[in-house]
Amino acid sequence: MTDSYTPKPGYSYFCPCGQLFLTLLVPLTTLPERQLDHTFVVDESLPHIAHFLTGTRYYIIRYDGGYEQRIALLCRRCSVECAYALQTAPGYLYLNPTLFEERTVTVSV
Repeated sequence: MTDSYTPKPGYSYFCPCGQLFLTLLVPLTTLPERQLDHTFVVDESLPHIAHFLTGTRYYIIRYDGGYEQRIALLCRRCSVECAYALQTAPGYLYLNPTLFEERTVTVSV
C-alpha cells in the first residue's frame, strides 16, 4: 500500500544564527498576537514541526497585572531564546517575531 501525500505550502522560521526553529502551515502573521509582549501565539494542536530545545531555564516575569512563570524554548545551535511557553498555559508557544526569518517551503501532509 502506497501512502500519497499532498504537498502544501508551509512556512519555516529560522533563528538569527540560521538554524531552523519551527515549521507551520500558516504564516505567523495570521496567528493571534499576545498584547502583553507582542509575541505570536501558536496553539500546539496546529500542525507544526518543532526544531527547538526546551530549556531548563524557568524564570518569572513581573508586570502590572501580576507575574508569570516562563519556560525558555531555545535554538538548537546557538541557545538563543526564540520563544517561550507558560507554566500556567500548557499547549501554547509564544514566538518573538523580531527574531525570525520566514521562508516559504513545501510540506507533505
